[in-house]
Amino acid sequence: MVLFSSGVYFRQFPDSTELKERYRYPPRIFVEYHPGQFKDDMTFIVAFAESQDRRRLLNAVDQWDCDLRFNAHEVRLGSDLPVVRNRWEHVSLVRALTKIGLNLVYDTVDRTDVNSATFAAATGFVRKGTGPTPRFLRSCGFVRVGDLEFLQHGTGGHAFRLVHDGRLWKVMLSFFGGKVEAFVQFPGPCNERWTCAQGSTPLKSPNCDVSKQWTVSYPKVVFPVHLHVDLGNPTNIVPSVGVLNVHQTTEFKRIEIPKRA
Repeated sequence: MVLFSSGVYFRQFPDSTELKERYRYPPRIFVEYHPGQFKDDMTFIVAFAESQDRRRLLNAVDQWDCDLRFNAHEVRLGSDLPVVRNRWEHVSLVRALTKIGLNLVYDTVDRTDVNSATFAAATGFVRKGTGPTPRFLRSCGFVRVGDLEFLQHGTGGHAFRLVHDGRLWKVMLSFFGGKVEAFVQFPGPCNERWTCAQGSTPLKSPNCDVSKQWTVSYPKVVFPVHLHVDLGNPTNIVPSVGVLNVHQTTEFKRIEIPKRA
């Protein structure tokens, strides 16, 4: 068959009773390219749920007459909830959160120099991806929604808390009124008179300049916060998004850890 002359890859849908009870999964052939990226040597993917589905699809393709044309078509409603599968590269995620944290520290402090020398480990990690151990990386990332309920912005904006424990800056982040929450920490000095700062901002709007609506306070009493960094279940990270069978895999790319002198 000309269709498979350049290669074919078989992909079986993960076994899920919940999915099969709710949706029908007929076998299908597709490519992971946009039409403008089509090329002669691309590989086609045959996706199927059961072994007999694969045989039925290949048999149908074998009998396909490309000279035939469809006489009619119809449009039907699709699934009410999308099936979502995510794959995160955790190092890149924590690098992005570290950059946000560094910017917040820089914008909030008055007596502490924030630069590539004073925050060498954090800036080196952001720029080159080198430094933290896998164990340290697992302490950072998205956290379960509700862990930072006290930070939620009332009108759907973003909020943060900065805490310095004498060695590490701990940055707690609440996005979109608490719909997504995250935590990151990194070493660095603190010469401030405070050990905790808490701030928030409305979402960016074309109707007003929200940069002047930042509010920052310095709580005198700070209660401990128990955070659950979640590396495997997106339904705990973004429960407000209606999806079915959300599955996430987290990858840890190997990073270079500088040797001590």
